[in-house]
Amino acid sequence: MMGLRLAAIALFLLPSLMASAQGRWGVGLEWGVSMNPAYYQADRFYASAGYLIDDSGLGLNRHVNGHASLSLEWDWIRDNTLGLSVGIRGVGYGHGSVVLPVMLRETYYFNRNDRERIPFLFLESGALYNMDVSFHTGTLAGAGLGFRRRLGARYRLDCGLRISGIYYRPDVFDPDTDERVLSTRVLRNHRMDLNLEFLLAIRFR
Repeated sequence: MMGLRLAAIALFLLPSLMASAQGRWGVGLEWGVSMNPAYYQADRFYASAGYLIDDSGLGLNRHVNGHASLSLEWDWIRDNTLGLSVGIRGVGYGHGSVVLPVMLRETYYFNRNDRERIPFLFLESGALYNMDVSFHTGTLAGAGLGFRRRLGARYRLDCGLRISGIYYRPDVFDPDTDERVLSTRVLRNHRMDLNLEFLLAIRFR
């Protein structure tokens, strides 16, 4: 019954959404830096000497990572833009890791007719693919705000801030040899990061 109601509402709203859709497409290049002030990590694995290591807990960190992405964007309805992006970003600290995010972002623009500065808010989520031997997957979700400046008829400059949470499975390193532990000896490797990020982007509309 609930499914039928939702379908009926969607069918009722669809004509108005299609009528107000702008259908304008664009491409974005985004990069930035990410600070990771806090994290939770849980590891359980066998060291090269044969003993079991089981360690978990909260931690504080001041490490900085970089990230970059390419996005395809669609102004699907007035003042709203939907974007699909792929990219690369560093995560963790010490040995660190590199992950490949695939993200979906919904952005709402305030006072879009202003030619000087346009504030916006956005929500996003997506999947992460670890670039290690076993290709583990993870997730990322975040929310942010920023300002857009028009640089010309087809160019926009975005500056923003984002707070995000990341879950992924980083490589585990042996404390005795400092070498990567084989995945067959790893029973658990989970990490969740809290990130504060600065974003800069060029949009081609």
